[in-house]
Amino acid sequence: MKAVARTLGVLALIAVIGAAGLVFFASQTGNTASSLKSNALNAVVDASGIKSTVQNELDAHLDEIASAAGITHAQAREAVDALDVNSWSVADLPSEAAAAATYSAAAAGVDAEITLYDDPGYVTVEAYGQTLTFAVPESAQDYASLLAALS
Repeated sequence: MKAVARTLGVLALIAVIGAAGLVFFASQTGNTASSLKSNALNAVVDASGIKSTVQNELDAHLDEIASAAGITHAQAREAVDALDVNSWSVADLPSEAAAAATYSAAAAGVDAEITLYDDPGYVTVEAYGQTLTFAVPESAQDYASLLAALS
């Protein structure tokens, strides 16, 4: 009887360890899949030249940005440079992120919606029926709200 109880105890322990391992493996696989997806999207975004297009549009609209933000042309230039759109990367939006504002914008003949969050580390852009969330580097976060000036 003790042998049966001991065997059942060992089997239960193995089941618990196995279940914990599966949960851990599933979360790691999910993280890996998410990371692979982000890496693939970043490669596509980089190859498409979209970041350069956005940067060029920002550069071309410095006067409008300055006017909308109530700053000088030189301050708008500094802010656009600080945005450093080329350093942004596709990322998963944290589940706790709360949208602070959404703006409609048009640039280079493309209509888009730009969503800013309470966490300034993320910006979501929806265009052509596709939605991409970008991680905004800390050095650019103070200036991300200037994207609203494109609306």
